[in-house]
Amino acid sequence: ATVEKELPSRFKQKPQSREYDNYSINVNFHDTRDILSLLKPGLYIADSTTVSLNMAQDGLVSGKVRSQRIALGNKYLKDLNLSVDNKDGSINGTMRSSELSLGPLSMKSNAFVLYADDNRLGVGYSYDNETEKENKGEIFLTGILERDLRDSLSLGAQTLPSNIYYNGDAWAIKPATLKIKGSDISIENLVAECGEQFISVTGGISSTRKDTLNLSMSKFDISLLNGILNTNYGIKGFASGEAFVHSPMKNGP
Repeated sequence: ATVEKELPSRFKQKPQSREYDNYSINVNFHDTRDILSLLKPGLYIADSTTVSLNMAQDGLVSGKVRSQRIALGNKYLKDLNLSVDNKDGSINGTMRSSELSLGPLSMKSNAFVLYADDNRLGVGYSYDNETEKENKGEIFLTGILERDLRDSLSLGAQTLPSNIYYNGDAWAIKPATLKIKGSDISIENLVAECGEQFISVTGGISSTRKDTLNLSMSKFDISLLNGILNTNYGIKGFASGEAFVHSPMKNGP
C-alpha cells in the first residue's frame, strides 16, 4: 500500500483509498543452517537476526532488519542495519553494513539511502575501505517512474556528479541519463575521468530490437583490474579504443 501511494506509476490501476488496522510482525532467526540448506543452498542468515514490520491505522509503516551476517555463496553483508518508513509522507530507507562482498569486490563502511515520493526516486550509496591509499566512493542518482500511452512502465534516471577513489586516484563520474523500459536499457554519455584516463559508455541494449552499446576508453590503466579481481595476474599497461555490443533481435510475443 505504501509503494502504491508513493510510486503509483508502478501499478496499472490507480491507487484507491484504504482503511488500515494495526499490524505488527516480528521474526527472530536462530540457527537456520539446516533448513536453509534445503530451501536455498548457499544462503546463510546469522543467529539472532531480527526482522520487524509495523503498520498503524493511519497508514504509517516502519520496518527494520538487523543481522550480523547474511550471505549467499561468496556474496555477503556483515553487520546489516536496515530501516524503512513512510513517516513524512514519502518512502525513506537507510541501510548500513560494515562490509559488503560481491565476489572479488569488497567494500567497507557501506551506507545506502533511498527516497521515493510521487513517482520520483532518489538513491545514494557510499563506502570507505579506510586504506592508506584512498579506496572509497559515493554515487548518487535520481529518477522518475512513468507510463506511456500504451501503459508501459519506464524508469528515467540521471546520475548526479559522483566520485570514486581507487588507490588514491580520484575518478569523477559525470552526469548522465539512463532509461529502462522493459528489457530495453539506454545510456546517454556515462563518463568517468581520472586525469588523462577516460571511460565512456553510450547507446543501448535490448532483447527485442536492434541496438548498440558503445564503450570507449583512452589511456586507461588496465593494471587496475588486478585489484578489482582481487588477484595479481600481472596485468599492466594502458588501453585506448572502442568496443561495441550489438543487441540480438528476436520476435516479440
